[in-house]
Amino acid sequence: MGSRFKVQDLVSQTSDSVVYRALDADGVPVFLTRLRLDPEAVEALREPGVFEEAVARLKAIKHPSLRKVVDAGQDEVDGYPWLMSRWLDGESLSERRVEDEEIGILGEQCCTLLDELGEAADVVNFDPKQVLTARTKDGKLHLLFAVDYPRWFRDWAAGYPPGVGRSAPREIRRLLEGMVAKQLQPPKKEVKGPAIPMVDERSPALTSYLPPQDRNWFAVLTWLGLLAVAGVIFFLTWEGMKRMEENPRLGNESMSR
Repeated sequence: MGSRFKVQDLVSQTSDSVVYRALDADGVPVFLTRLRLDPEAVEALREPGVFEEAVARLKAIKHPSLRKVVDAGQDEVDGYPWLMSRWLDGESLSERRVEDEEIGILGEQCCTLLDELGEAADVVNFDPKQVLTARTKDGKLHLLFAVDYPRWFRDWAAGYPPGVGRSAPREIRRLLEGMVAKQLQPPKKEVKGPAIPMVDERSPALTSYLPPQDRNWFAVLTWLGLLAVAGVIFFLTWEGMKRMEENPRLGNESMSR
């Protein structure tokens, strides 16, 4: 695999797959997905004809909203499967805020995908991090899905129908609810402040909200305010005692009451 592709960037990474932007032998940009499977699944896929049939069935699932698998293979060293699909420029759905008028359009697209794929839709990956968004020629937002490759090969290696136990309608409903919830959230305000001296400003965690001198002035003003209050209390107490000394009868009357 390393001699055929030239990896350029890491696109995404999960516990069971890594997706790269790579160049194939012809210099064409592609998605290169490398799977991480348990040893039992890897050994099952190494049986004669098992992996080849799994890939053939996978390539047979075709839809305009589904990223097509162009080629696939097994790493010669560890036996992990890899898959190649054509590179498509787009932004992950998890990183995009979808407006309410677009949610209905995307909902219709998901329903069309569900109707046209039928039970095969259960193998589609509806994780927003793995769904690409792109604009069509008429400017409409469009979703680009992919098959849940790790689950596909795990199920195939175990002898199960791929996607067994999953429900595409439930996954789509969850996906649309996530879009609505994200759309209702107010946009985050960017907090601007002077950076900490001698610190790389590219780290968002390393920012100071007030310069040291501002904090010192705030502390000084706080202490001055407390001293002023204490002074007022002392003055009122001292004035009261002074009046009682000047007029003892008034003090005695106050005590008798």
